[in-house]
Amino acid sequence: MKNNPIITSDQVPEGVTLDTLLESNFFIFGNGINLGLPFYKRIYYALTKKIFIFYYDITDDYHADKIFVNNNVKLEFTGIEMVNKEKPEYSMICVAIKNDENEVNKFAQCMIELKNKILIKGQHRDYIDFCKESNRNVLEDLNVDLSGFNFKKEEENNNDKSSN
Repeated sequence: MKNNPIITSDQVPEGVTLDTLLESNFFIFGNGINLGLPFYKRIYYALTKKIFIFYYDITDDYHADKIFVNNNVKLEFTGIEMVNKEKPEYSMICVAIKNDENEVNKFAQCMIELKNKILIKGQHRDYIDFCKESNRNVLEDLNVDLSGFNFKKEEENNNDKSSN
């Protein structure tokens, strides 16, 4: 039985392509996933109804920290940070955030800002490719089966844009 802790097929917004999903610079887990945290921390996050969010940042400047402060996003760093062996300038950081639509939306807006900031600086032009590759690896490691998802084909998405 394949475990899918991230999303279900009815949660994929209409018109989203698989590439769009994979290009995201963050992903959300429910609080039930075991991240190797001590038992008391897992209980704490479950009781406080926090969810885990992983995001990708640049290790030389940690751009997201400033963006979170500027946008008054309330989150807790879990102490989990993984630096990519092949690309040590990138890291995947885990935070816990209140399972609240407003807070999650503020976080998502920060991630758009983070992606734009990294790409505008121009030093890390492979950031999107890194996110895609990392997301594929995470989904594969978790045995997430995407075959049941009704993703719009990239060609369909381009046809919709050209008809407008």
